[in-house]
Amino acid sequence: MNYKQIRLLVLLMGLLALSGLVQPIFDCPVGWLNAQASAPATEVNETTKPAVESQSAKTKSKEESPAPMTKDWSKGHPLSEVLQAIAEHAGVNIIPDLDIKDTDLVKMQVNNMEWRQVLDEVINQTKCVLTPVKEGVYRVTKPMKLEADFDNATLETVVQYIAKQAGVNLILTPEISGKVVTVHVKGVPWPDLMESIVKSTGLVVVREKHNVVRIVKEETLKKQLETKIFRFKYLQPPSVYTPQIATSY
Repeated sequence: MNYKQIRLLVLLMGLLALSGLVQPIFDCPVGWLNAQASAPATEVNETTKPAVESQSAKTKSKEESPAPMTKDWSKGHPLSEVLQAIAEHAGVNIIPDLDIKDTDLVKMQVNNMEWRQVLDEVINQTKCVLTPVKEGVYRVTKPMKLEADFDNATLETVVQYIAKQAGVNLILTPEISGKVVTVHVKGVPWPDLMESIVKSTGLVVVREKHNVVRIVKEETLKKQLETKIFRFKYLQPPSVYTPQIATSY
């Protein structure tokens, strides 16, 4: 309906109202009618898409947050199958070590727990080690258990034995010289064994990339701390600020 048709309709409705044949059905200024007549018709175009996309984004966000897990592994399930179930539920990759066998069982029952909490409980129960590789990728290893019998042996000798059995690369510093230990253990995971022995001599174990283990003093470790500067982009401005516009007028 164009502008002329609207004005004609208003005039006709006014005449009918004056004659008492019909009741006025609206009361609005003519200026409003002019504005409505001159306004373009509403069309479905690109401007209506953001609302749809926003709703889609909300749905996607909900999908990206896995629901809590409820599982019954109380009768004993192989660790590899449990890790696979957690990975499929959370949408992540969990890579088990080759040393993990079907005889490694998980006996637990979870009810309405977040997948990350379930994974931590599984790792603790099976005495494994969880290592984040990158975002969405985790590696699960089961350290070798060792036996050790040493009487008044040098610390260097003991840690070299542990490193050789575990297949790790060992870096020793002069700080280890002169340390003597006595060790009699059986069936202890090698990381726990090495850390306990080294800690008893006042030193610390540092595990690094590429399967490298270093033994140093705690003071030396503090001096080797790295300082990195990160530059952030797209920071949100203060909540209250006064905009200024430069103009030649």
